[in-house]
Amino acid sequence: MNRRERRLAKRRGSRRARDEAADIMAPVFQVPEDPMAALSRAGQLHQAGRFNQAEALYMETSERWPDNADAPHWLGVLALQRGDPGKAVDLIGRAIAIQDGNPQFHYHLGEAERAAGNRAAAAEAYRRAIDLAPRVADPHFGLGLALLDDDPDAAIEQFNQVLRIDPKFAPAREALAAAQANRQGTAP
Repeated sequence: MNRRERRLAKRRGSRRARDEAADIMAPVFQVPEDPMAALSRAGQLHQAGRFNQAEALYMETSERWPDNADAPHWLGVLALQRGDPGKAVDLIGRAIAIQDGNPQFHYHLGEAERAAGNRAAAAEAYRRAIDLAPRVADPHFGLGLALLDDDPDAAIEQFNQVLRIDPKFAPAREALAAAQANRQGTAP
């Protein structure tokens, strides 16, 4: 490939990249008329690591459809990922006030409370998630982590429950081994 061909290829590539960026950006500024479509688009942006754009679309969705619990929930998850567990607790709490029966909301509230250092509140949120979905491993694991310092026997039971639900859940196996070793005074 000669110099001229390389320059043309480079221009085409940058044009293509610019066009692709425009395709990605356009929906952010045009909020779909359906809250589920808006949340789907925000979720795509969120998963792609475009947190500012996802946040803007979640916020717009929350303002347009205040009875929709998913937007404040995902805003809370995003706040947690950004290292602001206090804000996450507030936002996810708002989602739960709209729709209390969603186990994922309670699980994420537990994660935010635990990140904020509120182990008792985290345990309460995980227990509510477990009440709503007892055969889901993540809330049991979170509860085990929240209980580990204050009630290691209860934590061990939760880690065992995780492994009954999902025998391949490696973090639970590791936490169980560490908790059992700590209880016996032989930390790994």
